[in-house]
Amino acid sequence: MTSAIPRLHRAGDRTFNDQYYTSKTATTATEPKNDDSNGEDEDKPSIKEYLIGLARDILIAVIVMVIVIGSLCFYTGNWPPMVVIESDSMMHSDDSDIGIIDTGDLVLVKSVDSQNDVKSYVEGKKSNYKTYGTYGNVIIFRKNGLDDTPVIHRAVIWLEYNASGYHLESNGVGGGQSIKPGSFDVPSRGLFNQSKKIHIEDYVPNHLNLTIDLNRILTNFEKSNIEPHSGFVTKGDGNDQIDQGSLPDSRGRPLSVIKIKWIVGKAVGEMPWFGLIKLYISGQTERPESEAPPTSVNMLILSIVLIIAIPIVLDLTFSYLGKLRKRRREQERDEVAGHDGAIPEEGDRFRPRTGEKSVGARSDERLRGYAPDIGYDRQSDRGVRPRYDSPDRAVQITKDDLLKKIK
Repeated sequence: MTSAIPRLHRAGDRTFNDQYYTSKTATTATEPKNDDSNGEDEDKPSIKEYLIGLARDILIAVIVMVIVIGSLCFYTGNWPPMVVIESDSMMHSDDSDIGIIDTGDLVLVKSVDSQNDVKSYVEGKKSNYKTYGTYGNVIIFRKNGLDDTPVIHRAVIWLEYNASGYHLESNGVGGGQSIKPGSFDVPSRGLFNQSKKIHIEDYVPNHLNLTIDLNRILTNFEKSNIEPHSGFVTKGDGNDQIDQGSLPDSRGRPLSVIKIKWIVGKAVGEMPWFGLIKLYISGQTERPESEAPPTSVNMLILSIVLIIAIPIVLDLTFSYLGKLRKRRREQERDEVAGHDGAIPEEGDRFRPRTGEKSVGARSDERLRGYAPDIGYDRQSDRGVRPRYDSPDRAVQITKDDLLKKIK
């Protein structure tokens, strides 16, 4: 007989249940699991979390947009950095092509400071320099310098005004011609003091013989009340004639050669199809010259669908992978707990079922002398955890059981 029950704990070490020496956090296998728990609901974010996540996504999208637009403005030196193509004058066929300027495309516009920043068709053909399907640069300019809708056409050739030269001008109904001051030099052709017609053979992409009437351009200076100057002759890739003499400005005057200061910039890149959104909203697609190419419409629809679908698919994929990882962690924790036995709370530690001495145990050895089949865990601050004699049930030890074993 013994006079006292061995002390299982010191005062203040842990909480003590008068009926059972059991862990308050242990769940025995004999206790039914709460199948009615709202585990799935716990995974769902609250309204506050949803709104915070939505605000974060919107903020990130705005920051990305500002960075992209800012970068484009820095690169091009223009605001806005892109223009929408509103007509078919630059198209090479009846349908759209990647790398060709088509109706509804968005084009990047890089600023131009001097003649050397632009390479004409004639110069590009000599060096095999191509943009958008043929030789030379495409420029965006304002007709006769007026503040109206800019035109995007290809620079064909540079004409240098020569004030010391002369040209012939018709006297009108009475017939005859008079000599007028002024002519053009054509540096790319090695021609000087020219006032007649020059020709460009096999002009690509039309494969036509292009004629440039210098005398007509010189005469139009006076008719349009525009001071004679140097500039680029321009032409739309899909047109048969040059702009000078065939394209009037908003006042009805014939277009002059394009001064450098009239040039908004040169085209340096494109985003196909997305300019159609602006044309549809403004109703410009109802005009014959602004009719959207069939392929552009189909590709725009497909691009919008992909832009919407890809983030959704990625979000669902990452969400599923996160839940899968969480489920695997829970399964591994259950296996460590002892095949669906006591499930530890986060932070709890388990002792093995071998009856090893718990860290910090003092009087446990005396108890094992009387009850060697019982294992204890003194590391938990919540109480003593029972040892599992089998994976099916947890042994609960009462005071009476201990007294019987001690006796």
